[in-house]
Amino acid sequence: MPEPVIDTTSLDAIRSLYFVPGTNADGIKAGLHSGAHAVCADVEDLVPAEDKDDARRTIRDQFGSAEPGGPLLLVRINPPDNVDAYRADTQLVAELPLAGVVLPLASPQSVREVAALGRPIVAMVETAAGVRAGFEIAQDPAVARMMLGPGDLGKQMGLDVRGEPDALLFIRSSLVVDCAAAGRQAPFDPPGSGEEDEFRRTVRYGRALGFRGKLCFSPAQVAIVNEEYAGS
Repeated sequence: MPEPVIDTTSLDAIRSLYFVPGTNADGIKAGLHSGAHAVCADVEDLVPAEDKDDARRTIRDQFGSAEPGGPLLLVRINPPDNVDAYRADTQLVAELPLAGVVLPLASPQSVREVAALGRPIVAMVETAAGVRAGFEIAQDPAVARMMLGPGDLGKQMGLDVRGEPDALLFIRSSLVVDCAAAGRQAPFDPPGSGEEDEFRRTVRYGRALGFRGKLCFSPAQVAIVNEEYAGS
């Protein structure tokens, strides 16, 4: 059976990616009306195991009733090695008009498995092995965009990702190079924090490194990201 042909360019224009736990109905609504280019509802790390079914129901309700012409819709699924959760996630993906899926703990093997869902993949690099395989992941025909997961990666490598802004500099730049070498749109920058001026500086820093989009956790962050990445 031939592999599905996936239009990986369909996510190229996304600059602001609003991230919200799938259990948070009000948060999903806020994201849908935030001006973000895309909204990603999470059923993985931000949702405890006992709440994942509730998250899927909430996502079905909110995304299923989303108005046409709004932001693109994505779900961060559980990785395939979380067998039961992944099986339930595949059913959720099949039922919704999603523009793509975010794959945590991405590896070449897991990307190949998730490609069977027939949706563009945003591959999330969260391990040292994933960093080393970044170019191979970016080359997969199903991968549209990439991003870093600084929390898990920093923990594995003993990096101070919160206190030292350049702790991930080498890894961030490597990911930008991998995407460019594979002919992919530049990756999404990890989320930032702080008040408006501080957050704006993090956005400009990421753009200077070659990123072309950023994860957002609030409508205020969305507005800054859209402004700073306008025309890029």
